[in-house]
Formats: sequence, C-alpha cells, structure tokens
Amino acid sequence: CLIALTITLLLVPVASAVPTGLTYMDSTWSPNDPEDGKLVAINSNNTILASVYDDEVILFDVETLDQISSFSFERVSAIEFSPDGKFLAINKGSSVQVRESLKLIEISSMSILDKSALADDRAVDIAWSPDGQYIAAPGPDGDVEFYRTTDLSVKDTLYGVHNMDVTCIDFRYDGEYIVTGDESGRYAMWNSSGHLQGVSREYGEELIDCKFSPDGQDLVL
Repeated sequence: CLIALTITLLLVPVASAVPTGLTYMDSTWSPNDPEDGKLVAINSNNTILASVYDDEVILFDVETLDQISSFSFERVSAIEFSPDGKFLAINKGSSVQVRESLKLIEISSMSILDKSALADDRAVDIAWSPDGQYIAAPGPDGDVEFYRTTDLSVKDTLYGVHNMDVTCIDFRYDGEYIVTGDESGRYAMWNSSGHLQGVSREYGEELIDCKFSPDGQDLVL
C-alpha cells in the first residue's frame, strides 16, 4: 500500500542557526554572463551536469567544472537525463512555424537528434521510465503522454484527471506505477499501462513536486 506523505517547510528565524548539513563545494559558470541558471540535471554516474542559462543548455564536467558543450533552445522549461545517461531530454518552446517542443541530445556525439514531439511547451517536469524506453510529459491538450524514446511517438495517454497544468511526474523505481500532480493540487496514481489506480485525490494547494521514495513504498508531495 502506498502511503502519501506531506512535507511542509516552515520558515524559521535566521538566529536559530540550525545546521542544514549542506556544504558549499564549488560552482559552474556560464561564460556569457546570462541570467542565473534555473534548471539543472545530473547524469546517473555524476559526471555531467546540465544547466539552462537564458536560451542555452550548457553541459559541464562535474569534476573539473569545465564546459563540455552548449546548445541553443528557446524557452527551455524542463531538462532530464535518461537513466543510462545516454540522452538529455529537453522540453522547449514551440511556435506556429516549428511545432515541436520535446527534443533529445545524444551525449556520446554531443548532437541534437532529428526526432521531436509536440508536448506542452510550458511543462515544468518530464520523467524517464526506469528502463529508458519512454518519456512522460504533459501533452499539448493537458493530459500526460508517454513518448517512445526511439522516435518520440506517443505510446499511451494518461487522460481524464488533470484539467490544470501538470507540475510533477515521477515513475516508481520498477516502472510499475507513475504519479502525476497539477497546480490545483490534484494528484493521481497510474499503472505502467496508463490506467488510473483508484481515484485522483485533492491536496488542496498547488503541487510543486511529487516523488516516490527510493524503495517505492512512500509518496512525497
């Protein structure tokens, strides 16, 4: 049985000086003096860090912090490495002329692949299935869709629950369940075939993130 947990962060006076356990190590820097990066992702073996600065996705070597490569995209809203680290998925802005938002960067060749899909180009979260075969992303019509990694065609659609922008998606470690949540506070559990498990639930406030615990027994909102 999956148990829903809620974590609420409370602001406390600075004078309390409670240790966080976090230690500053170092920083990556964009060479072009853009706005601060707001999106980051690290590959599975912790060797490459991706960060978004303005309309540029920059890859850095985690050990040396040197820039490896950069790619230009307009209005990037989400980035995520595949579980095996071979690809970096990008969700970017689309236009009337260019009807695509979901793109893949192949890490070995440091190149943007030709295949693409039109998801919700404002989606703030995308998620890879644990086996790397699918990418879950909010679709252009408000539902959540599974895109095949091979050609980014749609395999399944999770429909009938969200009528507000989807803000979080996560696969359980074994890929058997998926959780989705939206800005109204509604969240739902689905199985790997895209069928709703039980009924959707209401948290009552906007969901910023939703994650399964590493052992898959708990859900953190």
